[in-house]
Amino acid sequence: MSVLLKPMLRPSPPKKKLNNERSKPYAHDLDEESFDALVFATKPNYGRKPHSWAREHCECVLLCTTGLRNSELRDLRLSDLDAENGVIRVRNGKGGKFRTIPYPNVAKVAVEEYLESGLRPSWVSDDDYLFGVNNKGNFHPLGREQLSTLINHHVASIIGRNDCYTHCLRHLFASKLYTENVDLSIVQSAMGHTSPSTTLLYAKHMKNEERMKNLANLIDNTLAKKEVCA
Repeated sequence: MSVLLKPMLRPSPPKKKLNNERSKPYAHDLDEESFDALVFATKPNYGRKPHSWAREHCECVLLCTTGLRNSELRDLRLSDLDAENGVIRVRNGKGGKFRTIPYPNVAKVAVEEYLESGLRPSWVSDDDYLFGVNNKGNFHPLGREQLSTLINHHVASIIGRNDCYTHCLRHLFASKLYTENVDLSIVQSAMGHTSPSTTLLYAKHMKNEERMKNLANLIDNTLAKKEVCA
């Protein structure tokens, strides 16, 4: 009489390990030179027609100067941009939360150039998506992977890095604020973090030399103010 043996099953790996293996590696070491190169990049003289550079540049500038998430940028509507008051209204942030973030002039210029390029058809409503693709008269929003790929190619064409996606530029925005010694609570609000401990994680990606330099500048500025008041 034959006996059926049950096949031995391999134990499942821990959920935390699985998540770590599936997570994409992002570059977190872009410096101020990279920030300036990406934000103040000029349109090249080559490319396909109609050239989509104005769209990718606008997306890149918004990510670098506002700290928007991939999903928040894709969900952004033209009516969410308040140029008069210098703010952007993020109506559907992480967890469905609403927040207001700064709308700097350099981002306003990039948005204006994008709208003037015609890549966003004039017949698209202000309450519709800011970024999308015009396909036979239908303006479709960008997908998550599509936006990440476009940003990756755009960044590579400017600074030669092919490992930078949308979240990398969000980190760059946080690093820029830390470099300028912006208060942690303001950084937390701009990033849309519930806990300040989450915001502090972004500071860990900064090089130790940068943190020490920033600390030295902060001390020097504090002492300079005291000397003026004395």
